[in-house]
Amino acid sequence: MISLRLGVVSCQSASSVKPSIAQIRLLLALASGSVLKSHRYVDGSKVFQLHPLEGPALTVRRDTVERLVNGGLIDSNKKFPAATYWLTEKGKELAAELSPQSEERSQQSNHSQQE
Repeated sequence: MISLRLGVVSCQSASSVKPSIAQIRLLLALASGSVLKSHRYVDGSKVFQLHPLEGPALTVRRDTVERLVNGGLIDSNKKFPAATYWLTEKGKELAAELSPQSEERSQQSNHSQQE
């Protein structure tokens, strides 16, 4: 289980990946419909951009994306020059655990059990 209380992240799942705040935000953004793309340019540079449903694209740090890929939480179509990323099944499960609605349901369940 992962808890997001007061900005503190603790990971108690079987997964060896302990996501940072930036990684959690990216997972939740993807789960809510944002699109992550990597744009590779002729000079070899690569830029990761998160395209939300509304508003301008946001640049995402390479290490944030690479840790999620290496942890098996996101994957891409590996297209050139612009690859699109998505949540893997493992990423979807973690995003569901991390979602604010999941935290609220957990608190409500704990409150009900105490009564």
